Amino acid sequence: MEMIRRSVRASFVLAILLTALAASAQTEKKPSAEAAPALPPGAVESQGVVIPGCGSRGEEELRELTTVRAENGTLDTTLEVWLSMIKVPVFNTVTRKCVDKTFAGRMYRDPSTGLLTFPGPTLRVRRKAVKRGDDKPYPGDSIKVLLKNNLPPSSDSHKCAWANAGPPLCNCKTGLLNPPQCCFQTEPGPTEMNCFHGSNTTNLHFHGAHVSPQKPQDWVFLELSPLGQEFPRGQKENEVTGQFQYEIDPLNERQPEGTHWYHPHKHGSTAEQVGNGMAGALIIEGPFDDWLQKQYRGKLVEKVMIMQQVHDLNFTSVSRVGRQFDQVELEGDDKLPPGTPMPLINGQLVPRITMNPGEIQRWRMISATMEASAQLVVDLNGLVQNPDKTMQVRQIAMDGVQFSPKNYIEQPLLKKGDPKFQLSPGNRGDFLVQAPNLPGTKLLIPYEVIGAIEKQGSLIGRVRAQTRAALDILAPGDRQPALLAVYICDPDKDKGCEKKSMTFPDTLPELPHFLRPITLNPNRPIQNVQFQILGAGDPPTTPVANGRFGMQMRVKDKDKDKSELKFVQFDPDCANFTVPLDPEGGEEWHLSQNLNANEGAPPFHVFHIHTNPFQVVGTETRQGDGTYKLKKYPEPIWQDSVTLPDNETGKENNAG
Repeated sequence: MEMIRRSVRASFVLAILLTALAASAQTEKKPSAEAAPALPPGAVESQGVVIPGCGSRGEEELRELTTVRAENGTLDTTLEVWLSMIKVPVFNTVTRKCVDKTFAGRMYRDPSTGLLTFPGPTLRVRRKAVKRGDDKPYPGDSIKVLLKNNLPPSSDSHKCAWANAGPPLCNCKTGLLNPPQCCFQTEPGPTEMNCFHGSNTTNLHFHGAHVSPQKPQDWVFLELSPLGQEFPRGQKENEVTGQFQYEIDPLNERQPEGTHWYHPHKHGSTAEQVGNGMAGALIIEGPFDDWLQKQYRGKLVEKVMIMQQVHDLNFTSVSRVGRQFDQVELEGDDKLPPGTPMPLINGQLVPRITMNPGEIQRWRMISATMEASAQLVVDLNGLVQNPDKTMQVRQIAMDGVQFSPKNYIEQPLLKKGDPKFQLSPGNRGDFLVQAPNLPGTKLLIPYEVIGAIEKQGSLIGRVRAQTRAALDILAPGDRQPALLAVYICDPDKDKGCEKKSMTFPDTLPELPHFLRPITLNPNRPIQNVQFQILGAGDPPTTPVANGRFGMQMRVKDKDKDKSELKFVQFDPDCANFTVPLDPEGGEEWHLSQNLNANEGAPPFHVFHIHTNPFQVVGTETRQGDGTYKLKKYPEPIWQDSVTLPDNETGKENNAG
């Protein structure tokens, strides 16, 4: 495929299809001849992997989340949002302790137990298809979620939070090559800085659902305010108070079955609410699940694992984030909170999964976090290299879409012999995982944080540096911190334990027609979209309060004969990038972030398309001479979330 080079160090090439440049390398720790540094107090080590000491936390059996299922073709439930005190484990690099910290945060109420919890309940439905054991096609489940906002009315005075506030939001005379659908203003568009606003205003996004983005389905432009909220500047059509009924049509046969998730998506408060833990799994079943269960005679155990880093996110509050990293040593931990949230699985720190010797389970892993600056690499077989003494892994799906047979056989996203999986925000990975025949053994699954930390800007640089520093203390030297533990039960000691003789499938079923590789239309132009932050420093780097986040789009000038790049910001009242897709063929997109002038910026943006996933066709690696070498996957891989790389990728020899 012909690659376009632009004046950027790193770029994605998307072809509703997508050629991706990996955000960073999955680096390996090199052995050291020096004596290993001492572990922090309370830490437990096993096979070079460290479980941090956090009081009574750690190694509890992985909890099964409340599951709401469809009945008679409809999943009907209520999600209530409440403000409550949240307690999470954090690590302080000054005191070298992992402690519980409490803050006021937003959570969903469990519809089964009535408790406020994170993550939220799992929603499980089925798409339209011929159901196993039934000659008649299953019509597909519909989804009804009554979202209730029981948060306190907001006193947010920022003009972004109110209707008709600030400058006009849209300019129909921009000259965009792809004309907007709904513009009605005549003045220049927004030029405001990025800022959080509407912290207690929410909505719901069904991430991975191939459904309508219009009201009342996957309507992310809804602004659901608390009951009693006042609107001093007038109330817009999409501003609703109290509650809203989401109703999604029956899932059709073009909906990929798989591991998806739901979360708030209100502009101005998404990161804050997802950071508080407002997210849950959306499992859509279909023929692939039927086929997989048939291979194991219906005895394949599933584990849904939602990874979160829960914290009180507030980039504009100097007392919470802006000061804590610079001044915690001066002012003490009793005055300033530590800022390194520990990765949690289903709300637990290093939970334990019990498996039978030789058993194969299906693990559905969801990255329900907004930490684009600190992505995780999960080492699924631990640090043990002997295949007879560690976990065996096969990836079967990515972002909720099954692998093709060829990709299943060649496993392009897992390093051969050492299966590490990069878990970026919004990503989902499905795996078949087999326990070794080692009764009574405990294995620890470690993780790493990847991405450069140099020249990151005043805020996010400290956030990531703090995270990396915490991990170095948690697991000093050649050790690595644990994400979860696996206990292989002993049939002689543990009730109900038995050895299993299970094997991986030799192949996977062929992809359905609508998931086959996309054929490019040679007559479609290549789309070039660049994400930038302006005015956030010198050079601009990170999405802080005084920065403006937007995209570079090519627009026509007045005489219509020439075009130029223009910086365009998000506008909730204007679809200013409208691209009708050709049903007869796909097109290629080149995505990037920042210019060469902004070297050192972190991978601040996760590119995600609603409704339709895209295909990643390969990865690029920067060579020593500055050129890029394309390495294609065996076959394209469907994704809906990709973290754009930072400009330091090439310099650091990072590859994907």
